[in-house]
Amino acid sequence: MASNPKFNYESQVDLMRAAARLYEAEMYEVCVGLLNILIACDYVDAHVLIGHCISELKPELGRDVPNSHYKIACEMGSAVGCYNLYLNLSEAHDDQAAAYLAKATELGWEE
Repeated sequence: MASNPKFNYESQVDLMRAAARLYEAEMYEVCVGLLNILIACDYVDAHVLIGHCISELKPELGRDVPNSHYKIACEMGSAVGCYNLYLNLSEAHDDQAAAYLAKATELGWEE
């Protein structure tokens, strides 16, 4: 994880916790603002949560935008990002779904 001089690791964790609480409170737009700060700091899990927020805020976009965030998280080593990508691709009957499940499992995902 890259370090931002304004946001050390502990601060990033605090921001992620705050973003998760905002998501739970269905305050998606505010949550996205915090997540964009974390994404600028290369905080991997922020990509996963922003994918969820976009799904809630803009369902008309379909899965392409959330999937792009899940894919970034997956490429950065997130088992959760890989698994979310697997779920969306398998629902769409995409041939790549199995590869993302395998990668999620390789990264530690357990069902």
